[in-house]
Amino acid sequence: MTSGLKGKDFITTQDWTVEELNQLFDLAAELKAKRAAG
Repeated sequence: MTSGLKGKDFITTQDWTVEELNQLFDLAAELKAKRAAG
């Protein structure tokens, strides 16, 4: 799922495609849910 993001720096959103940003937001939501679940 996130293999395309590995090693990618976040300097500006212009460096990322819409698909990559959506993937990043999906990952963030998943990690937040896991943290909340314990």
